[in-house]
Amino acid sequence: MTIFSGKKMSLALFAVSTVIGCGGAAKKQETVSAGIRDYGDGLRWQRFEQAAARLPSDVRLEFLDNLEDSEDDLRIDDYEVSRMILKKRGLAEVSIRWFWHLETKGVVHKTTTTQLWKQSGRRWHLTSETHVKGEELPGLPIWEHLEKDEPEEAI
Repeated sequence: MTIFSGKKMSLALFAVSTVIGCGGAAKKQETVSAGIRDYGDGLRWQRFEQAAARLPSDVRLEFLDNLEDSEDDLRIDDYEVSRMILKKRGLAEVSIRWFWHLETKGVVHKTTTTQLWKQSGRRWHLTSETHVKGEELPGLPIWEHLEKDEPEEAI
């Protein structure tokens, strides 16, 4: 018994190949976006191991220790990517707006940071994050102290 015949089979194969083909064209962008999403969602939903997996291995433990001290009070309400610049192959600069509050205070703050992401193999890792404006996020001072793998280049 044939499910598709002639033209229907051709249309089905065309649709599948189009979907697959479109995914490949934006693969680099989706990959860095996936890293940003893993990190941001990990902080927002308090899945700190998920967020830490996007950091260099030598700072993960300190990052998790810092978050453990503030996890009962700090709440990341939301975040948004306001700008993403692919600097060169394997390097991206991202501007993030964080919306957060402390349970003990209830006042919502907006903080902007600039992140530098570097591709290592097939994965993207956050190599630095710098406070730009707004209140500094408590419990996450590690952001200012991440060591860069290489000196910044003028691009």
